[in-house]
Amino acid sequence: MNNNARKTGLFLMELIIAILFFSLAAAICIQLFVKSHMISERSIALNHSILLAQNTAEIFYATNGDPEKMASLLGCGESSGTAAVADSDNASTLTLFYTDKFDCLDPAEAASSVFQQTISLYADSDPALITCHIVISEFSSGDVIYSLDTTLFQRSRP
Repeated sequence: MNNNARKTGLFLMELIIAILFFSLAAAICIQLFVKSHMISERSIALNHSILLAQNTAEIFYATNGDPEKMASLLGCGESSGTAAVADSDNASTLTLFYTDKFDCLDPAEAASSVFQQTISLYADSDPALITCHIVISEFSSGDVIYSLDTTLFQRSRP
């Protein structure tokens, strides 16, 4: 009977060690899955931000650097999308707000936004040159996801 109790004790000890090993392996796997999900989310945000900044730069070139035309083209509909703020005579700033799926939001709903695009237009020392600084950032933390600077030689208007 004593021998039988010893075998049962060894079996239980072996079972406990196996359960411990599998729990550690499961914890490591869960951490890896969470980390890969976070990397995937950052990658999606970066790809959307790059595309958004490139589109904004193309609109900047197409409108010849005109902030009012840019504001109307960047708006996400008739009554939503963009808030344009003129800083001074030779500089202006446009701000757009986006959801987590990069859908445009009305400025009144900015508190629920996840991403923010800030477009700063300013004239360089040469009045024919206009610089556009595009920044896409997280709204809550302000962390910059992507930034793009571009300069335009302003064509003379006919």
